[in-house]
Amino acid sequence: MAYRLPEAKARELAAEQRLRREVVALASTPQFTATVDVLIGIEPRRTEPAFAELRVCDDLIFARARTEEDFRYFIGHRAVVADKVRDMANYLELGRAERDLLAIRLATLPTTI
Repeated sequence: MAYRLPEAKARELAAEQRLRREVVALASTPQFTATVDVLIGIEPRRTEPAFAELRVCDDLIFARARTEEDFRYFIGHRAVVADKVRDMANYLELGRAERDLLAIRLATLPTTI
């Protein structure tokens, strides 16, 4: 993990908290809700099955449920998921810091072979 200045980490945590407050009240499909929960670390998870992690394979995003070992839930193409996340951010009128946080989290999802 790269070292970040304390101010940068504090700004990220503040943006994450603001984002969680806004997103929790949003009504969405269970799969999108579970995906957002993983992206911003909402606990307790709001869906069943609850996703534990997301992975990318050939620009396709898959999820693993907490109770399973395999990534068997297909979320969608990275560009399509990014569009949905952007639409959510627009609907919620999120600020620049929150939008950047979502974009970074989506862009830095681990890849799987």
